[in-house]
Amino acid sequence: MFGKLKIGFRIRAGFGIVLVLLAAIAAIAIVDATAEKTTFTENMALDRLGDKSNDINVIFGRLRRQSALYTSSSAGDDDAAAEIAKRKPELAKMLPEIIAATDDAQIKANFTKAAEDVGKYFDGFDKFKGLVAKQNDLTADLVKFGPKMHANVMDIVKVSVANGEMHNAALAGIANDSLMLARQAVSSYVGTHTPANIDVVRTNLPQFEKDIDAVAAGLTDAKLKAEAVEARALAPQYLAAFNDVVAADDTKAAVRKNELSAPADEASGLFDKAGDMLNDKTGHLVDATFSSI
Repeated sequence: MFGKLKIGFRIRAGFGIVLVLLAAIAAIAIVDATAEKTTFTENMALDRLGDKSNDINVIFGRLRRQSALYTSSSAGDDDAAAEIAKRKPELAKMLPEIIAATDDAQIKANFTKAAEDVGKYFDGFDKFKGLVAKQNDLTADLVKFGPKMHANVMDIVKVSVANGEMHNAALAGIANDSLMLARQAVSSYVGTHTPANIDVVRTNLPQFEKDIDAVAAGLTDAKLKAEAVEARALAPQYLAAFNDVVAADDTKAAVRKNELSAPADEASGLFDKAGDMLNDKTGHLVDATFSSI
């Protein structure tokens, strides 16, 4: 059939077929290039999200270390608190940005929940700071009792010895021993928060009350008797102030566990999970890009 066609027509037809084939190849190339460009753009966007996710996780990790420094110090760590205050606005800005930039529903949900946990974590840290300040005030109250009680007892010992009333001096000395054991345990607890000191205080202050009652009963000097009565009246106040310090410690421990560690652990886990999901999506896009080449 083609043999009957004229040479010119055959040339023109062949040239037309070549043009059609070239157009088809060009169209395919354009489609492939567009797809590759889209994949590359998506890949770059995911890389940026991954970098931001990593930055957030690093900053939050640093904040947790600073928080650990603060919460492990009996009076708080001012440098650690300052670093947390400095970094907090960074996370407050970065978290909404990464949530808004994330299209994947599951990854967005992970970042959203992590942001909620970070907010709870900062609220917990502020609460802990308030407890530290309160406990510092309570600790300062302890100073008002022990030294005054000790001064009264030692005055009784000194005057009784001078007056030759050795029995009263000896009883006052016994009372002072109980008081000193309690005061040393209070001082140790305030510095180290060692639980063993609690029982020492709670045992020896009531014992001091009994000892000083025995002293007061044998005193005839009105001034010394008044000092004994005053020391006796201060003992339960001293114990109450100490118990307030211990209670503040218990509250701090609960806040550290439930309002700092718990939300921080969950947030870190969600950041890691979201980061892994972003890496997986990036890897899939890279595989798709290479498979199309």
